Amino acid sequence: MRKLIIILILSIGFQSYSQKVTIEEIDAKTYTLFTAEQWKELIIYGEENVQDFYYYNVRMGVAYFKEREYHSAEKHLNKAISQESTEYAKEYLFWTYFNIGEFYLAEQVYDQLSLETKKNVDYKKTAIESVYLEIGLKSPNTNEVENTYYGNLVLKHRLGKNIKILHSVNMFLQNDGTQDFNSFQYHLSGTYFLETSAFNLGGVYNYSEFTFASDEEITGEFGNQLQVNYESSTIGDTYSVYVNYSRRFKRLRVNANFNYVTRNATNKNFTKLYLKEDGSLISEDFNNSNVTETVYIPSVGLMYTPEFTKDRISVGADFFFPITETETDIVFKPYLNVFILDQLWLNTSYLQVENYLFADYSSEILYNTPDLSVNRFVSTLSYAFSTKFITKLTYTYENYDFDNLVLNYDINSIFLGVQYKF
Repeated sequence: MRKLIIILILSIGFQSYSQKVTIEEIDAKTYTLFTAEQWKELIIYGEENVQDFYYYNVRMGVAYFKEREYHSAEKHLNKAISQESTEYAKEYLFWTYFNIGEFYLAEQVYDQLSLETKKNVDYKKTAIESVYLEIGLKSPNTNEVENTYYGNLVLKHRLGKNIKILHSVNMFLQNDGTQDFNSFQYHLSGTYFLETSAFNLGGVYNYSEFTFASDEEITGEFGNQLQVNYESSTIGDTYSVYVNYSRRFKRLRVNANFNYVTRNATNKNFTKLYLKEDGSLISEDFNNSNVTETVYIPSVGLMYTPEFTKDRISVGADFFFPITETETDIVFKPYLNVFILDQLWLNTSYLQVENYLFADYSSEILYNTPDLSVNRFVSTLSYAFSTKFITKLTYTYENYDFDNLVLNYDINSIFLGVQYKF
C-alpha cells in the first residue's frame, strides 16, 4: 500500500512537471499570436501563463489596447517600459492615456518620444498651448519695508512640432507712503526641439522705479524753523539676452547657457529748503547721475533621475559663473524634484547671489540691483486636477542685504498659480 501511494505521488509530480510551460514556449506562443494579430487569443493565453519580461508585457499591452481595455493596457505597457524603455511601448502608452482622458500623462509620455516617433504619432497640438496666471504677496519682517504685491502672466505657444514660444509679463508693486517700488518685466523666448536636445533663445526687459520722499523740520543757524523736502528716484532699464542648449543622455540631462545682462540706472536727487513761517524758498539742490552695469553669465546644469527612485525623484544643480568688470564668481543652485503622486509633485531650489547684477533665466526672476545680496529658497507644490487644469502653490524665503542702504531683512512669500492647457 505504501509503495502504491509513493508511485501515485511521483506520477502526479512528474505529470505536473511535464505539463509546465517553459518561458521559451510562452515567448514563442505570444509572438505567434501577436504577429497574427489574434488579440483575444493572446490575452487568454497570456493570462493563463503569466510572466514578467519585456516582450510578454508589451505584447499583452498592445493586445489589451487593440481590444480597448485601456486600463489593463496601461498596466502592462508601464511594466514593459520599466523593463526596457522603448519608443514602441511609449507610443502605445501615449495613445492609451489619450483614450482614457489622461491628457496630462499623455503629454509627459509624448515629450519623451523621439522626433521620428512624434512624426508617426502626428499628435495635433493647438497654437496656444497653455496660459498661466500667478499672484502673490511678499511680506518682509521689518517695518522699514512694506508688503509687495506680485503678479505674473505666462502664455505658451506651439508652432508646429518643434518650436515653442513663451512670453510672460510680471510686476511688483509696493507703496508705503514715503517710498514706492514698481517693477515691470517682459520675457520672450523660443525653443527648438531636436530628437534628444533643444535650443532656446530668449530675452528679458525689466523696468524698475524706486522713489523716496520725506519732509523734515530743522532749526536753522539763527534759530528759525526750516522745512526740508527731499525727493529721490532711481529708474532702471535692464536687458537680458540668453541662449541655452540642453541634451538628454538617458537618465541624465545636461544644459549649457550663456546670459548677457546690462542695466542702465538714472539716479535723481532733489532737495528744497523752505522757511517754516511763510513758506518762502531759501534754496534748492538737484543732481543727476547715470550708472551702467554689465555682466556675462555662462552656466552649466545637470539633472539626474536615479533608477532606484522609479522615476519619482530627480536631483540637479546649475553652476553660474558671472563675470563683471571687477570680479568673477561661482553661483551654485541645487534643486530637487519629487513626484509624490502621479498628479502631485514638488520642486525646490536654493540660490545665493552676492552684490552684482544677475539673471536666472530658468525661474523667470531677473535680479537687477548690483548692490543687493540675495539668499533665495523656493518650494513649489503642483497638483493636476485634470489633464487641462493645474494649480501651483509656491513658498519663497528670501534674505535681502542692501549694502548702500545698510539694510538687511527677510521676506516670506506665498504665490498661487493656475495653469490651463488648451
